[in-house]
Amino acid sequence: MSFQNIGKALAILRRKHGLSQAELAQSCGIGRAQLSRYEAGKELMKLPTLERMLSQLTVEPEEFFRFVRTLDASPPPPHQRRGPSRVDERQLAAAFQNLHAAIDELREVVERSIDPATRFARLIDEAAASSNAIAGITDP
Repeated sequence: MSFQNIGKALAILRRKHGLSQAELAQSCGIGRAQLSRYEAGKELMKLPTLERMLSQLTVEPEEFFRFVRTLDASPPPPHQRRGPSRVDERQLAAAFQNLHAAIDELREVVERSIDPATRFARLIDEAAASSNAIAGITDP
């Protein structure tokens, strides 16, 4: 996943919502110049900043990253040259690790919010499916 495409995706979504950089930046508590650097892929944003932006754009993280992957799949415009990246790959890896940890924590919160009877029934269904899979039984 290209880090620059994260910024490009944010810019596309911002424009789609009819927001200027200044408007989105203000609603997220950052400067317009900082948002410009994020959108240009010149700086790595922290996870809470990305979460605030996605919240303002009413986009779920999973939906956002699916969109970013579509940008990764399309070839870059011919006028774009691949120069040396100013993004530290370790920082990027750490950011995505933090993102995945946050998503896992969110799933746990959602799971805990489901009433115990429903959660118990789901666990029984999962255990039965796992047991059937091990035994080679498939659902009709």
